Amino acid sequence: MMYLHKFTRWSLKGDPEMGKTLTAQGRPYTLVGVCDERHHDRVVEFFIWDAVCVTCGETFEHRSTRSRFNATANCERHRPKCREKY
Repeated sequence: MMYLHKFTRWSLKGDPEMGKTLTAQGRPYTLVGVCDERHHDRVVEFFIWDAVCVTCGETFEHRSTRSRFNATANCERHRPKCREKY
C-alpha cells in the first residue's frame, strides 16, 4: 500500500500505485508516472504527480523523489521566484 509519511518532511512509503490519489496538507496528488534519471552522477527514481495549484486551481505536473515530497507545490506561474545567488 502506497502512502505519504511525514516525520520532519514528507516522504513516499510503500510500492508506487499508478492512478492512486494521496492527500498531503489537504491537497490531492495523483501518481501518473515514474521515471529514472541521472542526477549528480547517480540514477534517481522520480515520481510524477498530477496536482492542483491552490492559487489558480489549474492542474500541473509535480515531481518528487521517494524521500522528498514537497506538499506545498504550486504551478510554475505561482511558485516563488528563486533569489539570485551572488
